[in-house]
Amino acid sequence: MIGRVIGKNKTYETYPSKYIVDDKCNKCGVCITVCPAKNIIIDGAVNFADKCEACFACLHLCPQNALRIKKEKSNKRWLNPDVTATEIIAANNRFDKS
Repeated sequence: MIGRVIGKNKTYETYPSKYIVDDKCNKCGVCITVCPAKNIIIDGAVNFADKCEACFACLHLCPQNALRIKKEKSNKRWLNPDVTATEIIAANNRFDKS
């Protein structure tokens, strides 16, 4: 897959290697349900594929604050007050046939 450029020398496909999942992770699955790219799986550990859209919904909506980006300067998270996690999940699933 050819990387889609998002910035100088960065592609969406490089983001999975930038995530850190710390020991606060309880594998609740919120990250999976809010990921619009269906880029995250849990198979004993949280794993990221190469389809990251760099929306950081997984990071900002993690209830344990267990997801981070390497070299992140702050662990503060931002939630859009006008959009709920339920709305994000519904939007992610609007094209699913299942």
